[in-house]
Parts: sequence; C-alpha cells; structure tokens
Amino acid sequence: MVSGFVLSAIIPFAVISVIAEQMAADSLQESNMAILEAANQAKSHELSAYFTTIEKQAVTTALNPVTQDAVNLFDQTFSEQSYFLGNLGDDRVAVENYWRNQFGQE
Repeated sequence: MVSGFVLSAIIPFAVISVIAEQMAADSLQESNMAILEAANQAKSHELSAYFTTIEKQAVTTALNPVTQDAVNLFDQTFSEQSYFLGNLGDDRVAVENYWRNQFGQE
C-alpha cells in the first residue's frame, strides 16, 4: 500500500518534470533562433550599407573632373602610343578591345 502511494506520487512528478524539461528546451531553442535571426538581419543591413557607401564613392570619383581628365589623358596617350602595342602582335588587339569595351564607353 505504501509503495502504491509512493508510486502514485512519483509518476506524476516524473511526467511533469519531463514536460517541463521539454518546454524549457523548446524555449531556449526559440530564443537562440531569435538571437541568430536578429544578428543575421543586422549583418545584412551592415553589408547593404557598406555596398551603398562604396557605390556612392565610385560615382563621386567617376564624376570628379580630375578623374575624367585623367581617363581622357590616359585614353589619348594610349592611342598615341599604339606603335608600342604593334610589337605585341595578337595581344595588341586584345588589350585595345579590353580598354575600349571596359573604359572607353561614355
């Protein structure tokens, strides 16, 4: 009889303990996921802001008259020095095409 009384007290306690442990584990997992998602969003925002800053700096540099003058002078010098590229054979055409296609467009 005493053992039946002890078992009837221990079994509900054990069930409640298992349920409480599972609830605590689920709560910790949800909390950790929320923290990771917040960190992910923060890093994503940081990265987007960084690339926006770099893009603005590139546009500002490209619009700078000094930069434009330098590019124009480089293009002019490149054309004037084409005799040097004549010694390169097939590489001459590749270098010239690369320059014109990448940087010569306005």
